[in-house]
Amino acid sequence: LLSSAEWIVSGEACDGLEAVEKSRSIRPDLVLMDISMPRMDGIAATRIIRQEIPEAEVIVISQNDPKVAARQARDVNARGYVSKSELAQCLLPMIRTLMEEKQAALSERELRLR
Repeated sequence: LLSSAEWIVSGEACDGLEAVEKSRSIRPDLVLMDISMPRMDGIAATRIIRQEIPEAEVIVISQNDPKVAARQARDVNARGYVSKSELAQCLLPMIRTLMEEKQAALSERELRLR
């Protein structure tokens, strides 16, 4: 899904701990985080990433109960949640919106610094 989009996939992790480690080294603009992962779940990993790399946006994805997963995503300051059953329809538009907002904020910040 992402390989056909206009973004570069800079890393992939097998579990939450690896996601945190890679995020620390890569410092991505966006992290797609699954809730259900071994060694460290996606909620705990997102909490760490948002604290240590606040400029990284996080979108949580899950096949768990959407109401519970969306609340968990909000609780750790993820910028969005997408149910796995809706990935094909919702993920790319959400990413585009977040990246456009991020670019607009950077442009505005640059203008204020001039």
